[in-house]
Amino acid sequence: GTNGTWKEVAPMSVKRSNFAAAVWDDKLFVFGGEQNSVEQTVEYFDGEKWNSFCSLPSDHTPLAALNWKNV
Repeated sequence: GTNGTWKEVAPMSVKRSNFAAAVWDDKLFVFGGEQNSVEQTVEYFDGEKWNSFCSLPSDHTPLAALNWKNV
């Protein structure tokens, strides 16, 4: 199996650090973060590729994300 091992996958569409992340509906979502400036983009990884999702309404960093009762 692959337990306890790392596997390289597709890179994020936008390079970022200091972002928030959460899993929902078997997808990994990343929110905001920083590059040379604060990022407002949200994207998700579906197991194969990164997809654009939406933009945050304003610049914020640092961020936190949470999946509460699958809502």
